[in-house]
Amino acid sequence: MTASEKIADIQAHPEKHKHDFDDLTACCMVNGCLDTSVMDAHQAYVDMGSNGGVKCDVTSGPCACGAWHDAGDKIIQVYDVETKKVRSMPAKEMTPGMIRAQIPGIGIAWVDTSQARAAWRMTLDEHA
Repeated sequence: MTASEKIADIQAHPEKHKHDFDDLTACCMVNGCLDTSVMDAHQAYVDMGSNGGVKCDVTSGPCACGAWHDAGDKIIQVYDVETKKVRSMPAKEMTPGMIRAQIPGIGIAWVDTSQARAAWRMTLDEHA
């Protein structure tokens, strides 16, 4: 498989490309060499969460974010009130004040209460 074909597969089926470090390395091999464009595609298209604002690229082992993830790291879904988008992140990176909430049209996700309070105040101000 060529690098372009692998990148297309990552874009089309990101759920099949959640790898630990060893499997990521194997997936990124093209003609016996590690192809960094395929590795970059994993980081760009596969939602593995983020750490310190840097997208993660492995489920366990040394990661693009600079951390070493353990195989048992639990990944949670976080709803961003400002962008109205859901992102994934390791549960161990949760901050105080995060709560689980039922988000209409999305389901259950964690929400930062400081964001929720600010959005609630803006909504009240609009209707005052």
